[in-house]
Amino acid sequence: MSDDRYLWPRDGVYYYRRRMPERFASTYGKKMFVQSLDTKSLAEARKRRNLLNVRFDFEFEQIETSEKPGERLVEAPATRLSNEEVNRRVVQYVSDQFAKFERRYINDPADTADQLSEIKIDKEMQLQSLADPGHPDQHRWVQQAFERVFGDEQFDGLTEVGAAEIIRRGLVSLLRKELAFFRDDLVIQPSAPASATPSTDPQDTFGEITRAYLEDERTRATLNKRRRQWIAEVEARLDFLEEVVGKDTPIRSVNYDVAKRLQGILAKLPAHREKRYPGLSFQEAITKGTDDGAPLLSAASQGEYLICFRNVMSVATAKWLVQNNPAEGLRPLKQDLRSAAEKRLPFTVEQVKQLLTCGFYGHWREGAAKRYTKPDRAWRFWLPLIMAFTGMRPGEICQMVVGDIKKSSTGIWYASVLPTADDEGTAVKKVVKTIYSRRSFPIHPTLIALGFLDFVKSRMKDGEDALLFSDLSPSKRGYYSDYPCRRFRESFLDQAISRKPGQTLYSLRHSFRDALRRIEAPSDVLSALGGWSEGTKVSDNYGDKSDPDYLFSYVEKISYPGLELNYRFS
Repeated sequence: MSDDRYLWPRDGVYYYRRRMPERFASTYGKKMFVQSLDTKSLAEARKRRNLLNVRFDFEFEQIETSEKPGERLVEAPATRLSNEEVNRRVVQYVSDQFAKFERRYINDPADTADQLSEIKIDKEMQLQSLADPGHPDQHRWVQQAFERVFGDEQFDGLTEVGAAEIIRRGLVSLLRKELAFFRDDLVIQPSAPASATPSTDPQDTFGEITRAYLEDERTRATLNKRRRQWIAEVEARLDFLEEVVGKDTPIRSVNYDVAKRLQGILAKLPAHREKRYPGLSFQEAITKGTDDGAPLLSAASQGEYLICFRNVMSVATAKWLVQNNPAEGLRPLKQDLRSAAEKRLPFTVEQVKQLLTCGFYGHWREGAAKRYTKPDRAWRFWLPLIMAFTGMRPGEICQMVVGDIKKSSTGIWYASVLPTADDEGTAVKKVVKTIYSRRSFPIHPTLIALGFLDFVKSRMKDGEDALLFSDLSPSKRGYYSDYPCRRFRESFLDQAISRKPGQTLYSLRHSFRDALRRIEAPSDVLSALGGWSEGTKVSDNYGDKSDPDYLFSYVEKISYPGLELNYRFS
């Protein structure tokens, strides 16, 4: 904590924040000095912080020496917080925050096991971050709670660093309580008789429990119309768990030592092992990956495997095959220090402009000598434009059918991003990523000006159930977007712009999110247009958040400064 003293991250930029000693506050005219360090780099922020520290130490010394004996004002002793009061306040803060969390979750719980799993992963990663003094998020979270609990008050017999450590421990306690709440909520076990003991039936194997868990997940996926990719990912994780633990291992033998072994293996496993080292066992892949210097499985992916393992063992505890779940509290050994923004890098406004005015679009400019006639012309033209002005995912765009484009009673054209009622009897079996993905978005005036409605009209001859982009076919995984995404990744994007690490076609979705920030769109609009969850207020579930007439007033404001599109699809 001490190495980051006086540093305060806000919106990704570091600030210098220092409380003025009481006797100097009148000289500076403030109790708290705050100044932007104009950098997002922690290392650079520390250097600039050190320079300011030297400046203030010098100025404080000058003020001290300039005062003549007897001239210093007699100050009333400031009330200082005792150690007991500091601990009492932190305990009360943790209690209040947990009560808020509990009320919020009871009133608005997770709708699916998948959503609940994502919430738990986030909280487990936060807990891991709070355990690492070097994590960039730890100081920010502690500082925010510190200000809420103590404000500008001072301490008696305790340094600010010591008080901040008490805050950190309080936040750790809060997250553990929240995770314990989720564990109780996820699996409601029947009361067992006092004499109940774990089963010793030799037929109870780890493989049988994984199959029972998989059947439950398949049923849930079918009822909730989950993507096929989702259940395929669950199957892949279970295959790996069976490989490590052993399908025929008696379930009563799957103990804490087995769980710790799995945790260690995941920390050393190469990323994309199946693609990078097909046919090799996990031990062989680890050895080969070490020799090759291959990147390791991300902390988030490790967490997904560990949660899957914990869920499997929850089935075993629910069946009273084991007394305790050995995977409780288990998290990845190595964490990811990158922020969410660093993992999902958007295109800059300049990159968006370059992409949407690249040479490919020159084929549609007035007076163009040569028109583009290859089969990919429609989806290659519209996919980046629709993403940039709607934020839709590639999969949502590529699976759209003609009937998805509709007109409201007031004349607003919009697209409906919804799965079909039962996925039967239609030309396309549609899926969405999350419950928040079910939405409608108004057609941006720019898309209309570029000829989108005329393009839709030209496809009506094949019926409302016809694919909007008729040249696309589903991949082996069943997704219409796999081929277009691969072509953009391998060729089209690099022909148009110079990409940075972490930028893909999907970056346009994050650029759209930035465009919403520029118009200061409220949270309900962010949720309705982007399909993002922006909070858990009960009121968020009331009313029609996807009303295209309401949303159009925000959609028409979305822009990329300096972008001029002088072409039209035909």
